Amino acid sequence: MPGLPREREAEMQHEGATRLARPVVRSIFEETPVRGKFKIGLADHREAQAERAGERGETTRSINMTTPRSNQPGVEMIHLESCLSEISNCHNALIKTPDYERAIIDWARDQDISERLRGLVRDSRIRFHNMLRISVSGCPNGCSRPQIADMGITGFVTPAFDPAGCASCGACAETCPDEAIFYEGRLPWFDLRKCLGCKKCSFASPNDCITLSEPRVRLTAGGRLGRRPRLAEVIGEAGSPREVVQLIDRIVGDYIDNAEPGERFADYWKRKGKERFNG
Repeated sequence: MPGLPREREAEMQHEGATRLARPVVRSIFEETPVRGKFKIGLADHREAQAERAGERGETTRSINMTTPRSNQPGVEMIHLESCLSEISNCHNALIKTPDYERAIIDWARDQDISERLRGLVRDSRIRFHNMLRISVSGCPNGCSRPQIADMGITGFVTPAFDPAGCASCGACAETCPDEAIFYEGRLPWFDLRKCLGCKKCSFASPNDCITLSEPRVRLTAGGRLGRRPRLAEVIGEAGSPREVVQLIDRIVGDYIDNAEPGERFADYWKRKGKERFNG
């Protein structure tokens, strides 16, 4: 319980947490099973932490990744974030996000990307903005925030319309969250420039007159928050994890070879990256 005293070692572990991590660590203390106990000890803390790590693995890992660390060989320089569509059985998911995560992890290991990125950092500490942030989202809803990541991977599909089965009910236009479907006369028209590629229109069609392409992914680059926030830009499409990694390898390799010392990826992308990629 929150009011129970803590043993000194456990208290020191809490006090040693960074300011960012303390709310989570505090909640671990407060939710530690202490029935029949008069103190919260370090063993209780570790037991609760292990339990919470299983339940909130991504949160725990994110806190560890955002904590400044010494600039030394072996430090991880890629912050990979993915939506939880696979473990939550999300009905909006269009791609298998673990396949893309694994491809990125394998690429980073095989190409020694973390060590090469570390070479750009001149400070004695690695901070979160020094890292390359890659986000994978199973659908255009973008729950893992690919819009503000250095690089984002977002699943999408393209609708195809067969007028023969259309009942002119308007359900597809009413369902579309992007206002990409409109009516001229009896039949709907699809504005693919507005369409972000979810599958809601296909579900809404009562006569199955809207079919969907095989899932693909959009690759975005240059997103960031902070003092000068900017949304990422769409720079390409791919049909498989292998194709995505090929694009990422080209872009990240160019960044490593041509960025100024200490220059974060989003700043490099704005200054020179997109021009070089398109060139």
